[in-house]
Amino acid sequence: MLGRLAGRLRSLAGHPRPDQPQRLLVIACHWVGDSLWATQVWAPLAERYGADALWVAAPARTTALWSAHVPPARILTVEHVVSDRRRERFSPASLLQEIADVRRLEFDAVLDVTGNRYSALLAASLGAWCCGPATHPWAHLYDVAIPSPPRHLAYRPFDAARPLLGDPPAELQPIPPPLKPGLADALRQRLSLAERPLAVLVPGAGWATKRWPAERFRGLAERLAADHAVVALGAPGEQPILEQAVGPHGVATSDLGLLESTALCGAAAVVVSNDNGLAHLAASTGARVVALFGPTNPVRYRPLGPHVTVLRHGCPHRPEGDQEHCHDEAAHPCPASCWDELTVERVWGAVSS
Repeated sequence: MLGRLAGRLRSLAGHPRPDQPQRLLVIACHWVGDSLWATQVWAPLAERYGADALWVAAPARTTALWSAHVPPARILTVEHVVSDRRRERFSPASLLQEIADVRRLEFDAVLDVTGNRYSALLAASLGAWCCGPATHPWAHLYDVAIPSPPRHLAYRPFDAARPLLGDPPAELQPIPPPLKPGLADALRQRLSLAERPLAVLVPGAGWATKRWPAERFRGLAERLAADHAVVALGAPGEQPILEQAVGPHGVATSDLGLLESTALCGAAAVVVSNDNGLAHLAASTGARVVALFGPTNPVRYRPLGPHVTVLRHGCPHRPEGDQEHCHDEAAHPCPASCWDELTVERVWGAVSS
């Protein structure tokens, strides 16, 4: 059904680009790390075209990041532009209904910074000029498809926005989401965290093979607890992993929102995290982050910030160069033995140095 619709839309492409869009939609239906980088294009777009002209379509899980930049009335919740159908609920009928709902707002320009077939289908279905990245099989649905060189994911939204903003900046450093003053102190009090330096552990990740073993997080938590207040943070549904990772040596909570978790990371003496969205948010605050990488390539995915250390496991199949994932496959079923060389002692050495 969606393929037939894509075929029809291909024949209808060719909308003229408006010089000054009156209603410009940014499609940013990502996971958390990608969403942080997507928010970075908002300020230059607002400066060029006016903040009142801009809207964003995003899933509920990232609305908190966008609410720091966009009035709530101009954040459209879209749940069925998915990135990974193995981890996300998807219904073609629900996607078509979301497309119909967004189309009623009559946008005259669309920037797709998500870059997959579902986001391209949404962009092309709105009856407006649209652009997006030429990195997926349905990129022909855009009026303008922009190649994205193999480099850090932070550049992807800026590459997609080239027709609207011109060339990306030569170097990118993240702008963190604005946080309420005193939020970290209030959270420490709520979680009964002792008045000692704070250590944050983030043992979850989008797929299992990106997770440093939880028992090693627990060994690290035991060492940190000697002179730190230790807290393990994660997404809803990760509570068992957090409790296993911190054990009796600290607090485990999966109940905090994105901005609350970011505030605690920003107040921490050290954050130890797998390759996940919170690692990117923590680094954006300037926090000291030790990021643990396995089947993904830190050249493409590492957190960016002034105090980031990356440690990698020693698997011979780990991705190098322009390769994004080991075996060129996201969520490849890597064995736990790939992590053998990344011991508690090695991570402790990076944390305590």
